[in-house]
Amino acid sequence: MTANRYGPPNWPPPPTYPPYQDHRPGVAPPAADRRPGPQHGTGEWRTIRERSATRRPARVRREDASPWNWLLLVPIVLPLIPGLYNRIEPTVFGIPFFYWGQLSFAFLASAILTFLHLKVR
Repeated sequence: MTANRYGPPNWPPPPTYPPYQDHRPGVAPPAADRRPGPQHGTGEWRTIRERSATRRPARVRREDASPWNWLLLVPIVLPLIPGLYNRIEPTVFGIPFFYWGQLSFAFLASAILTFLHLKVR
């Protein structure tokens, strides 16, 4: 920003545009602006066979995948169903079921996680 005391500041600076280029069809840009196309590491153009070789391999089952992991849906889905715990009775030490029921879901989740950890490892 230049120090201009009596006029508006020169900020933001005026945009600079690239030199004019002729974009008519069939007119190639000057040789200095040409960029080489995508090439293979050897300098040759890639072939269709090389492109198909870069595909991902077939899906492989992970070592830690276990059908026991489906049990994790229980602590995820149960708290999402408010019809299970949206009531006052029964109370425990004067605490409504709405509160101690959700706390019991937390203990159930930790019990399931502990069981799965011991079962799957």
